[in-house]
Amino acid sequence: MEKFKKRIFNSLVEFFKELKFIIKNRNQIKKLEKGELNDCPEEEILALVYAHHWTEKKGQPDAEMSDKVKDNYGKDKFEFINLAVRMINFGNLSGSSFDCFLHRLSFGLLS
Repeated sequence: MEKFKKRIFNSLVEFFKELKFIIKNRNQIKKLEKGELNDCPEEEILALVYAHHWTEKKGQPDAEMSDKVKDNYGKDKFEFINLAVRMINFGNLSGSSFDCFLHRLSFGLLS
């Protein structure tokens, strides 16, 4: 699986190129969702395991796991990994809350 690059979209064309990349690699993404890390670059596996651990522990990862990631990637990258995981979690929670709000507002007609 190809490493993810920093994504900044300067045009709609760039956005659609990235969307095409995601669609092209959807099988690898599905494997990641199932927890299969065989196709991942080896240097990213620990970060993915940490993100999964962080989610399972509801944002309270074990100190041992945090230290292991910090030692492996350095303090700056560790902070970026934490930021990314928190942003993803915030997005998921916000979306779920908004869906619930729409469901109640519509008396169950919108899900």
